[in-house]
Amino acid sequence: MSTSLTDACEACGTPFVDRNTRGRRRQFCGPACRSRARRERAAHHDSPKQQPFARAIREAVDRSRLSLRDLEEALNAAGHFLSASSLSQWARGAYVPYDTDPTRNQLFVLERLSMQPTGSLVRPLLAVRERPTRPARIGPENGKRTMEEAVRGLQGRIASLDAGYEPRDLLKVVQTEHYQVGPERLPLYTDISLTVVPLRPGYTRYWHIYAYDPQAPVTVEAIEGCRAGLVLEDIAPIWVSSQTKYQLAATELLLGKPLTFKDHPFSLHMSYDLERATEPVPEPEIRRLVTTAATRELQLSVAFDPKDLPRCLEKRRWTSGPVAAAPTETVCLEIQDDGSCEPWRLSYPRPGGYGYRWEWLTDRQFRSRRPA
Repeated sequence: MSTSLTDACEACGTPFVDRNTRGRRRQFCGPACRSRARRERAAHHDSPKQQPFARAIREAVDRSRLSLRDLEEALNAAGHFLSASSLSQWARGAYVPYDTDPTRNQLFVLERLSMQPTGSLVRPLLAVRERPTRPARIGPENGKRTMEEAVRGLQGRIASLDAGYEPRDLLKVVQTEHYQVGPERLPLYTDISLTVVPLRPGYTRYWHIYAYDPQAPVTVEAIEGCRAGLVLEDIAPIWVSSQTKYQLAATELLLGKPLTFKDHPFSLHMSYDLERATEPVPEPEIRRLVTTAATRELQLSVAFDPKDLPRCLEKRRWTSGPVAAAPTETVCLEIQDDGSCEPWRLSYPRPGGYGYRWEWLTDRQFRSRRPA
């Protein structure tokens, strides 16, 4: 049985389906784009325009105090493969890669290995290579999308509606979240603290993308360092099972002043409208998505009503793929008498899904808080 993967041409950005799941990933939609990319590489060879990127790569290699082969092994261990020969071509200025998500993740790992600030290797790349314009895609109408596809589709809608805003230029480097479950086994609130670093200066807003169960509507309130603006919801839901779905949305957070190449922390509060909650009880699970290797720290925690504790609690990790896919890592946690558990702290987490899932003691009926 063959499997097909949806990708985009690195030269023109046109979506195509790569039906070959073995060997090297397909990069171009056809011979014309492949030839054009070859001509561009030859034209850029030894070009002065390339020198800032090549110089930045050489400085990163020198500061890491590792050989090219050691850097290749470190990148491979981090899940972002880059051969020593390709890294050598970048350092010599023989080739400049395209601004794609895999390339950015490779550069983020190189920044970490050479102990450089976030974005110090991506910014020289942006001066040479602009990311191809790709159409916003929301996937099939039946909602059978991966979470990554849904996020990219919503980012495309944001970029098309908000002129001058590129979601990929604002890197989320620190993310701390606490999820509180209250009486009636319904979510009460989520406290979120974020730290972002821009790749280009001048941004005055940040679009926070999140997923929630439509059975428990969400309200986003700014706490510190920002104020809430517009709200944009995804066109189609993401189905977890035949009866469970997630809704993707984005809230505009106005930061007050133009951002510079420094860490910018802010916090927000997400409350769940229990008066409008519908049957049955929302899915006993939370997931948070790490989209890039630029994330330095991720901390998650969950707490429950002490009078109604779940039977078991698991922290889970998912790799890229369908939302309904089984987790790749599951660890059982101990719940304290006050309903809390030990926070989950990760340094430099790999891109993928992280979260919790729990099971209740009994399957008692959901008591709606809405008036009859």
